[in-house]
Amino acid sequence: MPDQKEMPKLLDGPRAYDSLTAKDGTVYQDCKVIRAEPSALLVRHRGGMARLSFFDLPESVQQEWGFDPFAAMEHYKAENERERALRWKLFWERQEYESEQARIAAEEKLRDTAEREWIPVEGVVISRIEGGAAIVARCSRVTFQKTKTKSTLGFEIDGPPKRVLVPFAEKAVILHIAVPADHLPPAGGKWRGYVDPIAEGGGSYRYRGSEIPADIYSAVTLEDH
Repeated sequence: MPDQKEMPKLLDGPRAYDSLTAKDGTVYQDCKVIRAEPSALLVRHRGGMARLSFFDLPESVQQEWGFDPFAAMEHYKAENERERALRWKLFWERQEYESEQARIAAEEKLRDTAEREWIPVEGVVISRIEGGAAIVARCSRVTFQKTKTKSTLGFEIDGPPKRVLVPFAEKAVILHIAVPADHLPPAGGKWRGYVDPIAEGGGSYRYRGSEIPADIYSAVTLEDH
């Protein structure tokens, strides 16, 4: 609920008019007062809804509602400030939403690229670094070899492909997780995903008190379905 101290003081007066004529000559017929604020009347009239500033209404109407021009100006300024704050709030919320949507789209595009063009890899995690944004792992490339089998009639036919792991690199590598993952395995756990075959560059990691050089590769964790 809004803070009661922030609520404008509502005025009291006639709830309906056969017509209201603004100082510019505009006539509003069959007016019903919906809300009366220090600076204006919100009315429903024959043509729809209107917010009529007391400054634009006849003096007789101002008197009926106990119009105070100083209070009206303060209320007007406060309303403008509230509207300005709301516009900025909505603007930044929209910016955050669009930024989040762009991030999601970019991650989905990168994941699609990884599944099509990168290398399927399995690795045993040595350590996690950079708060989970990267892991150190001994990695193997997942390959499939053709096999042969005998048909029920005794003919040699192609069998199901055999899954074979071959070394991805001679030593452990640093996998930079390009798309944030919900879960990354701890040291000793198995990581599965896709790795860009072209290294980002070189880096190092600490292991048993030593600084060990290692190549850095972009990687995307395989999603569990």
